[in-house]
Amino acid sequence: MRLFQKISNIIIITIIFFLVLNILVAISWKIRTNLKFKNFKPYTNVVLDILDLNEKEGLILYLETWINREYTYDQYTEYAENQTPEQKYVNISERYGRRILNNKNCERFFYFYGGSTTFGYNVTDYQTFPSYFKEILSNNHSSKNYCVYNFGRGGYASSQENILFQKHLLRNRFKAGDFIFFVDGSNEGGNRDGMNTKFLYDTQKMSDQKYWDMYKAGFKMFFHSIPVIQLIHRLQHRKLTNPDNGSLQKGTQCEPLEELIKIKGLLTCLPLEDILNVYQTNVNIRIGICKKFNLNCYSLLQPLSAVHGNYFKVYEKMRAIETGMLKLDSTYIKKMKERHSQFQSVENIIDISSSLDNETELSYVDRSHYSPPANKAIAKYIYQIVKDKIN
Repeated sequence: MRLFQKISNIIIITIIFFLVLNILVAISWKIRTNLKFKNFKPYTNVVLDILDLNEKEGLILYLETWINREYTYDQYTEYAENQTPEQKYVNISERYGRRILNNKNCERFFYFYGGSTTFGYNVTDYQTFPSYFKEILSNNHSSKNYCVYNFGRGGYASSQENILFQKHLLRNRFKAGDFIFFVDGSNEGGNRDGMNTKFLYDTQKMSDQKYWDMYKAGFKMFFHSIPVIQLIHRLQHRKLTNPDNGSLQKGTQCEPLEELIKIKGLLTCLPLEDILNVYQTNVNIRIGICKKFNLNCYSLLQPLSAVHGNYFKVYEKMRAIETGMLKLDSTYIKKMKERHSQFQSVENIIDISSSLDNETELSYVDRSHYSPPANKAIAKYIYQIVKDKIN
């Protein structure tokens, strides 16, 4: 009897300890987050100058870009930038994408699809290159009412862009003669997982199982949501990646013409040739659809950070998400140049990376996203490509 009571006491104490520990971790994380944003400066003075913002405005932009927004489920593409309430710098509409000043009763439409660089992470609504493209149209075609839509979404690659494009096509959003721009390159990963692939895969697997297996899968999901377990996952993730240069640590490196991607939640080294084949197929799909529906479609190969334009002269690691800079070395730069060179071999694309060749100002606001001057240069370059086709 005493032995049973001792065992019971040990179990109860262990459970209480585990609950208290999780509560303390959750509270500590909340306090840490609150302290982090007290006197928090997510951008360097150099970046604030290029954004034309003061420190307080910079913090608002950062919070609206990374903290105040959430992704939402999107049919077929897995996720989308969630519609926001009215904000100062970052506004998203489910129907119209990232905010651009358009009039009503549009005569012609110009659609942009791409990843976070197209969306414009870490710049304001009116500092994205689709927004500058609209400005150029207004200046050069003042008698026309042309509308521009920015459907860039963080993390999107050509496969997701094609799906979103086809969804818009099925909803009769396009008219014959409209212009469609796909801006790709940095996010291409072949048939890699999307942001929610693992979760959706596990959820579907759980729904197909028997009751006991469903409970096991449900417990597994609950287990990974526990604060202590989440903390362990975060620490493991920090060990896996090196935040100074964005590359993987020794032991998980791929070969020079391979890239590390996730497929069904598992990390694997995928030959660059396979990634290029997927991209080429997606470009070919666009050509077929656009020809059938009489749309002016362009697949554009984007500039890459540390390869094109002016990158940061001095390395400065920031504490904020995605506002630090890459700690460059010759190996990384060589790999990125080789990657871009391989992508140039894809047929029926237009390489717009030279749009930043003559830039004298900083071309990036963080490790990968374009600055306002770079976005202006990209918009001008794209306009030069299509101006003779615009009536």
